[in-house]
Amino acid sequence: MEKAPPLQQPSYHAPKYLECAQKLADAFRRNEVDHTYAIMRMSYLLLRAHATWRDIGLSEKILRDRIEDGYLQEAKRHLGRARKYCMLYAAETKMAAWHVRRCLALANCVPHHIGTTKKELDDFTDGKPYRITEAKKIVLAFKKGEFYERDSREANILDLLRDPKKYPRKEIGVTETKLHTLALRKAKALLDELRETRGKSTNYRYISTNIWYIRQFLACINQNLEDIGTSDAELRELVYPSAYHKQRAEEALRIARESPSLYWLSEVRKHIRRAKTSLKELGTSRAELMEIRKKAPPRY
Repeated sequence: MEKAPPLQQPSYHAPKYLECAQKLADAFRRNEVDHTYAIMRMSYLLLRAHATWRDIGLSEKILRDRIEDGYLQEAKRHLGRARKYCMLYAAETKMAAWHVRRCLALANCVPHHIGTTKKELDDFTDGKPYRITEAKKIVLAFKKGEFYERDSREANILDLLRDPKKYPRKEIGVTETKLHTLALRKAKALLDELRETRGKSTNYRYISTNIWYIRQFLACINQNLEDIGTSDAELRELVYPSAYHKQRAEEALRIARESPSLYWLSEVRKHIRRAKTSLKELGTSRAELMEIRKKAPPRY
């Protein structure tokens, strides 16, 4: 039966290792080095010196208390960062709150040990302070009639109208009635603006966006189009007026004459119907359309 190898004896460098570990332990007591690095380095030096923690005047309890205290101080630092940036940056605040929770867990502590509460950390994680700050700016701008440039990823006027729990009215400084009044007033203002520019503007994307906002505002406050003196037919006319459909019908007719197609014939009829015009005003007749239809290839 083979014998077990003899235990490794300390080398002649052991006193040097022990001396380095002792110096590091003294610096560790004076909080002059990073705790995690110091403990890892001392463990290595003591292993090489064949010594124990007691040989350098330390114990597991002292190390554990010092590590927990280090994590507690780090948690306080991250909490200060979260409180500093909570009104300015949502992502920065959420990351700081995550570090606070991590350090508290490693230190085996609870939020009140660093002067905070679970609710405050939850608000930081949810981005509530920044969202409320943005909501206040949005409401202030909305009162002046502005809302496009004030919307952000964290908050916008429609979310504010839809979700009173996420945006408490008391915290943003406005009542539900006042908010509904502002939304109704803005919907009427957008409608008046569209009526004034009818037939003058060809920016159909901007027009359709404004009409979308009108519908959304009314839906958020449970109002109908009739409450602001309009209807679906008028809004459709505002988005694409008769002149637009007449122009599209003329283009479709020109293409159908050059290359007969059932698709372009259907486009001609569709835009004539929406433009509320006639074939005669468009410079064509039913006979010509029937002739184009005969020349068109069959639809598969």
